[in-house]
Amino acid sequence: MTYVRRDSSFNEDYEVPHGNTSVDFYARPMTLKEEYLTDAYPLHSIFQWRFGFLLRYKQNKSLQTFYSLPFTIPVWVSIIWTLLLSTVVFYILSYWERRLIGGETCLHHEFLLAFSAFCQHILPLQANLCSRRIAYFIFIFSAYIIHCFYTSNLLSHLVNDKDRIMDLKDLSNSDYEFVIIKDMNLITDRRIHQLTTDKHLKTVEKKFQNTKVMTVSSALTAVRDSKTAVLTDYKTLYPLIKRMFENHAICELMEVDLYPNRKGNTSSPPKILNIKKNSKLGE
Repeated sequence: MTYVRRDSSFNEDYEVPHGNTSVDFYARPMTLKEEYLTDAYPLHSIFQWRFGFLLRYKQNKSLQTFYSLPFTIPVWVSIIWTLLLSTVVFYILSYWERRLIGGETCLHHEFLLAFSAFCQHILPLQANLCSRRIAYFIFIFSAYIIHCFYTSNLLSHLVNDKDRIMDLKDLSNSDYEFVIIKDMNLITDRRIHQLTTDKHLKTVEKKFQNTKVMTVSSALTAVRDSKTAVLTDYKTLYPLIKRMFENHAICELMEVDLYPNRKGNTSSPPKILNIKKNSKLGE
């Protein structure tokens, strides 16, 4: 590994621990600056490493059902039958008007008139008999009320629907179960948990007490099929997610960073970076 000479202005005494046989890479971010790391692959990507919870966002079923209502088969069948029935009624009234006072009548024109009322872009119309005027008024007014009612409900649901944004606090208060990959080495000593000063770990500390340990495939299956959040570095699981998840399920995945302030920031990496020789996820 290439040795980078320390800056002479840096006077802190620091010694590399001797006898550590489990370390393959040893790096000090305060010495290896960003301008050096740009040409030091793969260290640069390592310092941009993100770590957190990967979960599948479960949309509210009531909202999902509401948004799908306009696209159900019964709705479209009702619209088509209403359109055909109103066209026939309009044609009969126009034919009766022509028999009484003369004029023109056309089935195509009545169909386009009813269709334009559904679309809220009404074509010019001319009616002499009161019965025909009343029929047009009732149909157009009813179509307008239905259109306004559905539009207002849709907009109110969109306003009240929460964005797909979740932080550690929201995740800790949710009913998602935490899962840890069994190859990860975590400290489980309660005294260390109690003495920790990491505010991000304290946020989810209670839920860590009931954390499940699974294999990678089992953890991803739980994320896909249930409300489960797996603790991971994201990039390691991307190839497996591509093979195990459908496209719509991939679009529903959400990442909640354990250290959100370090997202994409190379100025505040961890103090010391150790990569073990025998790590299965070394690449």
